[in-house]
Amino acid sequence: MIPRATSTKHARQAMAKNEGEKPRSPGSLSTFETVVTIEFAERREDLATSFPSAHRFLVDLEALCRKDPRYHLGTFKNVHVYLDTKHLMYLRVSDAGLILRGQPNANIKVGTTDASQLLFDGLLQDIVDASGEDGEWAELTKGQVEVSPEAPAEFFDRLLAALKGLGD
Repeated sequence: MIPRATSTKHARQAMAKNEGEKPRSPGSLSTFETVVTIEFAERREDLATSFPSAHRFLVDLEALCRKDPRYHLGTFKNVHVYLDTKHLMYLRVSDAGLILRGQPNANIKVGTTDASQLLFDGLLQDIVDASGEDGEWAELTKGQVEVSPEAPAEFFDRLLAALKGLGD
């Protein structure tokens, strides 16, 4: 079960505690745990009505972290996604939708390196293109994809599959 912080103070303590923890399972390269802060959980739950497919994606992403200990999240108000010591992307919940960025903000976990090029050097463009519709629901710029609530659920299914594929 993913630990849930009960206050901002406890969330910061839990996040700080995660640095340098022992691996969660034998054979895992990851030395990090996922802690879902109250702030992030509230933002995620706000999406349940305004952007249901993004909400389901974030819930499924947390489930992936529980199932496969190589994946872990770093949350405060938004979320960093990691595979072992590789930072894959930063997800920001905005009023307009969900912003996926390659470049991490200043608060990535100690001991990780930026590996966002695994997603942002063409793979995300391919996922948007393969997800059909007219593509107006996604605005791609260098190192960032802004996804609006009009995004097809298939986009998030493909994105989750791509994340899982990076671990294979």
